[in-house]
Formats: sequence, structure tokens, C-alpha cells
Amino acid sequence: MPHIVKIFCGASHSLALDGAGRAFAWGKNNQGQCGLGNRTDAFEPRVVSAFDGMVVVDMAGGWEHTLACTQAGLAFSFGAGCVCR
Repeated sequence: MPHIVKIFCGASHSLALDGAGRAFAWGKNNQGQCGLGNRTDAFEPRVVSAFDGMVVVDMAGGWEHTLACTQAGLAFSFGAGCVCR
């Protein structure tokens, strides 16, 4: 089990970061707001594999979108109306 250091929430989805900077997401995913590469709801936390090799330092959840920042200073968005990176 990862050591969770930060948690965030959107309207109907949740997000977390572990001590290694891995991002997790779960919940409603109808617009891809969990960043899991699909639009299927996630009923348990799943690693956001799009960030493989990156350290995520902060996230924010909105209505049907998510924003994330990496240690390298990159900003990402996914979900409704968003284009990744």
C-alpha cells in the first residue's frame, strides 16, 4: 500500500499523491477526468500511468476535469474541455 501524502477531490472523483510523487485517481470518469486513458468509472484508486517517470507535486480536481503539476514544472490537464499538456 502506498504512503499517501496529499489528497484532492473533484465534483465526483478523488485524487491522491504518494510519497514518491505517483498520482492516483478514482471515481466518476465520464469525461476522462481521472486521467486513466478511458471514460470508465474507477471504483478503487488507480495509478495515473500517464505520469510514469515523472514526479507529480500537486493536483486539483474540478467538475469534470483535473489539473496536475510535476516537479519539472510541467502542467497537465485532463477531462472535459482539456488537452493534455
